[in-house]
Amino acid sequence: DGSFYVNSITTGNWEDFIVSDLVHYIDGKYRTLARPESRGIAGHSMGGYGAIKLGMKHPEVYSVVYGINPALLGWGQDISADNPAFDFILTKQPKTIEEAMKGGFYPVGIIVVAQAFSPNVDQPGTFADLPFKRMDGKIEKAEPAYTRWTENMPVYMVDKYVANLKKLRGLKFDSGYEDEFKHIPPTSRALSAALTKNGVNHVFEEYNGDHRNRMMGRTGRLANEVLPYFWMLLER
Repeated sequence: DGSFYVNSITTGNWEDFIVSDLVHYIDGKYRTLARPESRGIAGHSMGGYGAIKLGMKHPEVYSVVYGINPALLGWGQDISADNPAFDFILTKQPKTIEEAMKGGFYPVGIIVVAQAFSPNVDQPGTFADLPFKRMDGKIEKAEPAYTRWTENMPVYMVDKYVANLKKLRGLKFDSGYEDEFKHIPPTSRALSAALTKNGVNHVFEEYNGDHRNRMMGRTGRLANEVLPYFWMLLER
């Protein structure tokens, strides 16, 4: 239900698949310009997270990056201990995705993120460690999972990957003002601030939309923002 495009002992090596296996397959099957200057990566939501993170880590593969409404860039709002879904998981302790679904979307989302960021094959049922625990009636940080989540969030990765980020020909991401996933607008702003602080050239735009409603169609952002950005910056 969500790989987050990372290598995980629980869900598989999705970073390797996207960065290596898929690229080699496409370049071997089609008449591509098989070089980073002519290759970009884009994605929406979880895919926006994946595009930004993989582009940040692998400028030798991709030179242009676009993240559309990227999720899980950092901590905040509904990605925090304040989300009731963490209380649901800690109380109900679901052992399967089906049990987690009884609490709605967020418990499932939390489990699949944990399987990506903090996998633990010795943890029955979920095969992952959670970033929070209940202590004296309060929900507090649980280590090492909390740190492992943080280390996988691009806002906190910028300092480490500044040199890589400066190799990119282009980096752009956006966020709708009314995104129903409340962490996305503020964490997108935080990523832009971290990039600016480190002197990384990028474009960040906010617009009057939600998580999906401005993406598609002839007037949508995919046709009018994402594809023209790649056309402008990739070598042909």
